[in-house]
Amino acid sequence: RRVNGAEASDSFYSAAVKPLPDWAKISVPLDSNLKAEDPKTPDTIAKLSEALNREGWLKRSFAYLWDEPAKADMPALKRLAALVRKQAPGLKILVTTTPEKELEDLIDIYAPIMDAYDLPGENPPPARYTELQKKGKEVWLYASCVSHGCGNDVDSGAPDWVIDRPGTHIRSQ
Repeated sequence: RRVNGAEASDSFYSAAVKPLPDWAKISVPLDSNLKAEDPKTPDTIAKLSEALNREGWLKRSFAYLWDEPAKADMPALKRLAALVRKQAPGLKILVTTTPEKELEDLIDIYAPIMDAYDLPGENPPPARYTELQKKGKEVWLYASCVSHGCGNDVDSGAPDWVIDRPGTHIRSQ
């Protein structure tokens, strides 16, 4: 069996990384149940960091650490991000959230929801993201189910990049 032109028995690198262009990022798989308080977590992250360094992938890698954290999640997110910083220095941390001062030293890549990026109100203005970029942070946008309906929610009608949309739907992007 072949995956991306490589034998399935080949390494992760041969099958998933080597075919990528040099500019492509590598999302590091972390268990979504990873907890900073678990005694195994520091070693798990350290071994991951060692492997990324050994393979020369660290500069291309990022850890998608948390998806849309609620206010109640902030203490746990901060503990886990601080642990990743300590055990895997150089591994970029992505969180799908808007900027919070308390997270600024812990997050490298902010990924706000595309539909909310420049909406006034609860969201920071685009100038705030520009400030973060000047400090070396990255800003990515993502299409969440907010635009195309979460569960039984109604579609917002906003253009997005959902793959099963007609091509004309993303035309305004």
